[in-house]
This record gives sequence, C-alpha cells and structure tokens, in this order.
Amino acid sequence: MELVKREAGLQSNRLPVELREAVEGAVEALGGRVTAGDVAARAGVKLRDATDALQALAYDTQASLKVRTGRAVLSGVAAWGSALGVSE
Repeated sequence: MELVKREAGLQSNRLPVELREAVEGAVEALGGRVTAGDVAARAGVKLRDATDALQALAYDTQASLKVRTGRAVLSGVAAWGSALGVSE
C-alpha cells in the first residue's frame, strides 16, 4: 500500500504511458546522459513532449538538469539511470 501511495505522486505517472516508455527507452539506448533533442529524435516524439517527459522523470528520480554551452539542456540522470539500469 505504501508503494502505491508513493507512486501515485510521481510526475511521470501523469504522462501518457506510450510517451513515458518511449522516452525511458531512448534515455537507456543513449546511455543515460542526453539532450531533449536526442531523446525526441530517438523516441520519435515531439521535442516539447520529450522535454516534458524528461522534466517529469528527472523530478521523480532527483536527476539533475544542466545547461551546456550552446544552451542545450543536458539531463544528467545518475539516479534515474541507476533506476533504469543505465550506467553513466
């Protein structure tokens, strides 16, 4: 019951299942440190959807978001990557 209560508050649970799974798969395939553009291209989703999904997943897993030179947002997914079985 505790797990159900915790999972109900996850931001990623508010995403469409297909989007969440596509983004998680793209992050895993890309090695865990990604940009929203890379994820959108790999997952075959709109950039805005990829960005929203990355933000939700980062929030849920306490991953960090960093801005690189050139203003590309880099999702550093140490905790998230571990949860997905992705090593940095």
